[in-house]
Amino acid sequence: MPIQRCARTFPGQSLAVVIGCPLIVLAAFLAAGCQSTAGPVEAIPADPTQTLVLPALPQPNLAAATPRLSPTAGQAASTPTFTPIPSSPTPALVDEEVECQPDWCVYPAHFLAQRPLAGSDGGPVDHTYPYAALREEYPKPHSGVELQAPAGEVVVAAAPGRVVVAGNDRTFRYGYVRNFYGRLVILEHDLPSFDTLFYTLYAHLEQIDVAAGEEVQAGQPIGRVGATGRAIGPHLHFEVRLREPSLKTTRNPELWLPPDPNSTLAVGILAGSILDRRGQFCPVETIVLQPLIETGEPEGKEMYLTTYRGTWWNEDDLYQENFATGDLPAGIYQVSFVYLGQVWSRTVEIFPEQVTVVRFVVSPPD
Repeated sequence: MPIQRCARTFPGQSLAVVIGCPLIVLAAFLAAGCQSTAGPVEAIPADPTQTLVLPALPQPNLAAATPRLSPTAGQAASTPTFTPIPSSPTPALVDEEVECQPDWCVYPAHFLAQRPLAGSDGGPVDHTYPYAALREEYPKPHSGVELQAPAGEVVVAAAPGRVVVAGNDRTFRYGYVRNFYGRLVILEHDLPSFDTLFYTLYAHLEQIDVAAGEEVQAGQPIGRVGATGRAIGPHLHFEVRLREPSLKTTRNPELWLPPDPNSTLAVGILAGSILDRRGQFCPVETIVLQPLIETGEPEGKEMYLTTYRGTWWNEDDLYQENFATGDLPAGIYQVSFVYLGQVWSRTVEIFPEQVTVVRFVVSPPD
């Protein structure tokens, strides 16, 4: 059965619990349930629906939905021993070798050739406004990510491809409304090792340096960072769209962006899903990601994630996630949240240039 959006609505709750040690305090607020989405970008319906038939993620030991940690347990789960698989040199969505622990799996990443900015810092992702996030000033799920860069910074093609759009969106809608992206470029990519067409979108540009129909190579300049359209200050809005270049096909770009080549840290990606027993995605407002040392003690400052918000987002075909974050230093982490008054926790490991996928199956207390 394909994974569906969580349709239930639960009353709001809050709970502060010490997880594993007194340094980790978890506060979670339950969000309203999600609904399905679909419809072409040119005419987005008021109440869209969507059915996605996706390949099943390996589910080792998921039948037992007992949380690894309860509010009274007081001890974190032990860290599993794991040998990483080699990183894949080329992107692919299917037929990948996967190694799994009881509660999580590691996949080769389907990275693009490079990050889309030519600056020395590679364009860090703004994690305060991730994919599928909602903001009060514009309550629509974020269809991409923001890469921090000054005005005039050179934007480059993230992979070899063909220019299919080079202009603006004043007359044709590529986003939720017209003049949303301002000046933009959309590239179509058909890579020999990748079995599906995909598209990358570069928005809010100050200038465009390519024309529709032109073939480009990875790293070739295609424009410069600006603040056109509905941008608040200069930055690059970057998207990945799978199979067709419409808004309904976006995926989380953090699952596609390679590590910053200038970084001194070896980094990987975390993707995860929170499901009920019917296989439906469930919303969690606060997920705590805590770096650990090998003894299981906290090593650094915790990070906070949330599940994807709203009704217009898509999980990756392979990872089938409803939360994700990239640029994580390789190492051991504890992933924890509160749902229906229970604490749920997993200890996972992040490996360089690979994607760790963790899945939770939650249920109301007996």
